[in-house]
Amino acid sequence: MAGEEEQKSVVVEEKKEEEELSPIILQECGYYDVEQLHKATGLLLLTLAAACVEKTIGDPFNQPGSVVGDLKRELIESLESQSQQYAGAALGSLSDRVQAPKPMKILQGFLDGFVRSKANLLARVSSRILSNDKKEDKIEEFVGELDRSGAWMVGRREMLARSLLRRIDRSMVAHCEMRFGSSEELAAHKARCALRPTTCTNEGCTDVYSAVQGGGHDARCAFKVLTCEQGCGQSVARADMDRHCVSVCPMKMVTCPFHHVGCVDRLPQGTVEVHCAGNVSSHLLAVLHVLQRLEVGIASQSQRISNLEKALSKAQVPMDGDAAKLELEKIKEESRTLEIPAVDVSKLTANH
Repeated sequence: MAGEEEQKSVVVEEKKEEEELSPIILQECGYYDVEQLHKATGLLLLTLAAACVEKTIGDPFNQPGSVVGDLKRELIESLESQSQQYAGAALGSLSDRVQAPKPMKILQGFLDGFVRSKANLLARVSSRILSNDKKEDKIEEFVGELDRSGAWMVGRREMLARSLLRRIDRSMVAHCEMRFGSSEELAAHKARCALRPTTCTNEGCTDVYSAVQGGGHDARCAFKVLTCEQGCGQSVARADMDRHCVSVCPMKMVTCPFHHVGCVDRLPQGTVEVHCAGNVSSHLLAVLHVLQRLEVGIASQSQRISNLEKALSKAQVPMDGDAAKLELEKIKEESRTLEIPAVDVSKLTANH
């Protein structure tokens, strides 16, 4: 028995030594900032389109589509080379890493340089003739053509974008490289990693973003339900807020329905009925005054017409036809100003 126990003890000790000597395989988080990764993926296609346009603009023998394959290969080689050189440079102190340029700025510099390198002599001459707006329209149109044709699939561009961001992200803001010795530790980290992908919880929104960007997305999400800006108390989606405020909001300011007869009050449209019910007497009095003025005006115009007709019939020398017409037209024009203003009288008696 003693010999067996000693043998087991030796085996246990050997296993411990093997575990201590064997290297620990660390598992990396591998999360990327969703927004920056998406932007980088889109910039790759835009850069390829711009390079193709620059390469062939002003060239009557070539079109952008004829150089896509060659330029895509050159672009990938250029980005791989520049990013590796950047990654191989001395990192310096921790403060230097924190203050390092943001990865998207570095990548944008690589891409802009590639496009400039493809501008041929004809392109430089043509740029004096072709406006920047027209060139940008041509590039945008070609981006759509590349996307539809599948000349550079989004999955492949995303893989390249991940590789580039990993190399140039010295400040560690676009990807997470934290490593862990066990799956449990890795899972626990991923559950709280600032770059973990998160789906918007606002109903109707399907956007995905990194957790660290949650506040920024929430502040601009069109599906976010907010309380009415004008204080009516209703809950309205951010995208519908402007339309709500200028149309159906009870707190929208409107003029009194009786402003044509002199009421100058402006009030929330939700209180119009209460306003009308509380001011029946003043509104009726205003309408009465308007009717009295109209009666006086109508009587005056009728007298003028009667006098004109008598003058025309008694005159020994007939009045010139044109002069008579002008006078009658003048009277008619003045009569138009005596029309009764449109007033919803039902509001005056709705509560009586």
